Amino acid sequence: MARGKTDTTKNKGKEKEKITEKKVSHQKNSSKLKKWDFKHLTDKQKKLSIYGIIVILIVIVIIIAIFLFNSDKGNTPEEKTENYLEKTVRGFYEDYYYEQLVKLQENEMIDGDVPTFLSNFTTEGIPVSINAMINNKYIGESEIEKHIGEYGCDYDNTIVRIYPTSPYGKQDYTLKTTLDCEKEME
Repeated sequence: MARGKTDTTKNKGKEKEKITEKKVSHQKNSSKLKKWDFKHLTDKQKKLSIYGIIVILIVIVIIIAIFLFNSDKGNTPEEKTENYLEKTVRGFYEDYYYEQLVKLQENEMIDGDVPTFLSNFTTEGIPVSINAMINNKYIGESEIEKHIGEYGCDYDNTIVRIYPTSPYGKQDYTLKTTLDCEKEME
């Protein structure tokens, strides 16, 4: 008989363990629900949550504003035209003009070397008109028409000046664009 009593007390102990396990697991599930249930938060926690959401929204608005501000740069027709011409002249100078100077130096057709030759143009600059690029077959007239044709720019007077800078390498220069166009760029 002693065996029977011990067996029932063991079973009761296991049942208690199961009951306490259920209570613990139920408490864990309810605590997970309370994390997102704002009704059970204190007033201080509610205020902090609201402030956190407001700060996140402000950061998002600032990021969007910065993105929109930066994307507006170069959107006016004048800026687009200048950017296009400067990009084209950069390629013309680095890939064509400078390479021609190097060939002339190799054939001893210029006085001194390329840097010495370019140093003569630091104040006046090297004017590159649209016609100069077309005549040297660097760019086609249809390409120019596609990008700036609607403004009726004069191909001789619309100029990008290249100002070589020391040490007068292939990419050592600054640019200044002068537009001469019939149609007003608004």
